[in-house]
Amino acid sequence: MQLQHNLGKRSSLSLGQGLQSLNQLAKKTKSKYILVRMLSEAGTGCSFNVKRLRLQDKLVMLSYDRFVKQKVLFKEQKKICSV
Repeated sequence: MQLQHNLGKRSSLSLGQGLQSLNQLAKKTKSKYILVRMLSEAGTGCSFNVKRLRLQDKLVMLSYDRFVKQKVLFKEQKKICSV
């Protein structure tokens, strides 16, 4: 009985080592898009989220600010997450 128990441990060790080497081979790829927050330059605090390409330059766009009720400049504030 003791021999069978020891053999079981050895096989689980080799299986665990095999999984570790498999994880090293299958690396996670970077996402193509990211989600970013656009913040109004009018200082009203109005913001919205936009999906853009990860390798693209930071976004600057004209959009409607509902607090000022006119189109104002929006700049990318921060990255929210990868999509």
